[in-house]
Order: sequence, then structure tokens, then C-alpha cells
Amino acid sequence: MKARCARVMILSALPWLASLGCVPADPAVPPMAPEPVPMALTERATESAPSPFGCEARDPRLDMAAQWIIQWRITHDLPVDTPAIDHALRLAGSPHVWPMAWTSIQPTAAENVPPVDKFRQFYATLKPSGEIRCGASSFKDGRGSITWIVVVVDALADATLPPLSAHCPRELSLRGTFLRSARDVALVVTGPDGIPRNHSATLRGREVVAGAWCDRPGPYRMQLVADVGAGPRPILETVIYADVPVPVEPPVASSVPPSMQVLQDDRATLLAWVNTFRVEHGLARLSLHDALTRAADEHSTHMRDRQQLAHELEGRTLETRMKKTGLRSRVVGENVAHAPTLEQAHRSLMDSPSHRANLLRPEFRHMGPGIIRDDNGYVWVTEMFAAELR
Repeated sequence: MKARCARVMILSALPWLASLGCVPADPAVPPMAPEPVPMALTERATESAPSPFGCEARDPRLDMAAQWIIQWRITHDLPVDTPAIDHALRLAGSPHVWPMAWTSIQPTAAENVPPVDKFRQFYATLKPSGEIRCGASSFKDGRGSITWIVVVVDALADATLPPLSAHCPRELSLRGTFLRSARDVALVVTGPDGIPRNHSATLRGREVVAGAWCDRPGPYRMQLVADVGAGPRPILETVIYADVPVPVEPPVASSVPPSMQVLQDDRATLLAWVNTFRVEHGLARLSLHDALTRAADEHSTHMRDRQQLAHELEGRTLETRMKKTGLRSRVVGENVAHAPTLEQAHRSLMDSPSHRANLLRPEFRHMGPGIIRDDNGYVWVTEMFAAELR
């Protein structure tokens, strides 16, 4: 029996926001009426598992996402990657941003018994900030092999999402309810032009309302960020397709250009990738800054040693890191990531609206990339950005 769950985690910090998201490679919910999930099956339909896994809260939208993920594996015979998992949640009407897809395959000779013990081992490793919710599905192929998938999220808010399809011009609104106290709420939207923009959000108690204007056809990725006690992070996310079809296939993941050479030094490689991304959007290249790099390295090492992805650890913040360098800048920012590879970390940062905003901020002139690897080979990445330094 094989069980697997890998994950990519990312955070970003700007003067006006900071955010965290977790996208893995491998209470009551408000009444929702999500649109039908467009899927195409070539084999037997999947079944929603009867929840033998001990999830504290079962979410029917995550059941739908788990079914879609299994169907994706059936129809494409490919490992499920990060964009596919994210796409499954959006199509199922789930607004959460930390999906984890735990997978187990039971060979033909195995008894038809859910691998509960293995799942519980994975479940015990979770360190939730909110409420853990699950959805599950299974599929039995013609050889009798059974694939189990459990989708898990760390829910910090619930939301009433707009329909996946919309006609423009109009306002696209997002309404949510936090499960714990929140502050510094903002909406970041990446529209059809690929440029992330910040929009205000109204917070009353634990209720939040945010919106953005839709003025042209294409996809709009809406990400609500807030500080819920451990630093700002993404809380809710959805994608609205304005006057274009809702895609059945997940979007092609952003990636480094095939022509971009991977350099021997991780820092030089990451800086080259960031600069290529900026040049593609008509922005100036960033210069490597030694003092920012040392500060970023120190923070990446601290995160690795603590096994915790965060902007603030033991009272050390982006602000204190800048003060320690002895430098001053009118605008600073920070992205943080934890991933199996450097490319996966960079790709996830490009795809997230709030992290993309740092990468494409016109005022930035300098970057300090801090990259530390742990015993498993995973990278802990800190990207520190600054405008003109003095």
C-alpha cells in the first residue's frame, strides 16, 4: 500500500498586507449551491467514501473535489499536480486555500479496507490554525486496485462565493465569515491582464465583504488576505470566468521559461527567474543585494530549524530584519515559501495574487534571496524586496 502527501507552502508580506497559502502536491458550513462540476469520465464513476478516516468535519464540497481529483487521474493517467488540486476546489465551490490531497493506493491483493491508520498518521502531523475539514473519494479499477483520496483543508473562514461564470461589466463580490478574530483584511485580484491589484474590504465583527470591478473578458482570481493572529495570510480564494467558458481542464501551471538555464547557485537561479518574470511584464530587473540576502538566509534558516513557515518567529518580523541590516527603504516586501524544489516554490509564488504583487511591484529595485535546504531536500525560501535603499 502506498500513501503520499506532499505540499507547497507560500507566504508574502507587503507594507499593506502579508499572506500565507498552502497548496499540496499530493461548526457548520453555510448553505451553498455550487455549480455542477464539469467533468468528463471515460470509466466507472467514483464514489464518495463513507468517511472512515476520522475527519472532525466533513465538507461536501471537498467530497466533490476529491471525486474530481480521482477522475482526473483516471482520464489522464497522470499524477495530480498543484494546479489540478486547486482547480478541483474552485470548481466544487470550496473557497479554502490550504488544500492537501492525501492519496493511498491498495493493490489487488489487499483487503478492501480503508487505510485508516496511515491516514491518521498523516492527520496527526497537521498543525492547524483553524478548523480541519475533509472530503474523501475512492475508485476501484478493473484489476481490483483501490485508490483513496482525502482532501483536507485548514479552514479559517467560510464564504458565499459568486458563480463561477459572470458577465461584465459588473462588480464581483465576495462575502465571508471568519472563524476567529481578524484584522488588516484586503482583497487581491489578478485579472485577465495578469497584474495583481489590491482592493479594500469591509470588516464588521467577523463578517467581511469585498469586491472588484470586472471590465473585460477572462479569468479573475480573487484572494482575500487577513491577519488572524499569526501574521497575514490568504484566507479565501475563488476564480470567476467573465464571458469565457469555465474550463474543464486545470490551467497550465506557470513555470520558468524552458530556455532559462538553471544555474549552479540557487540564489542566482531564483534571481534570474524573478527578473525574467518582471521583464516579461515590462518591469526593471532587480539587483542582488548582499545585506538583504544575509537577512533572508537567516530567516530561512530560522524557519527550517523551527519547521514553521512564517513572517514572524519569536518576535522577529520583516521590520526587525530590515532594521538589523542598517538599511532603510520607503517600500519593502517579503515572500516566503517551502517546497520540494526551487522551481515549485517559484511557480507557486507566481500563481498566487498576493505573492505575484510582490514579484511585480514596480517600486522594487533590490532583492535578497535566502534559500536553505533541509534534510529531506526541501527548500525554505525567503525573498526580501526593497525600493531604493539608503
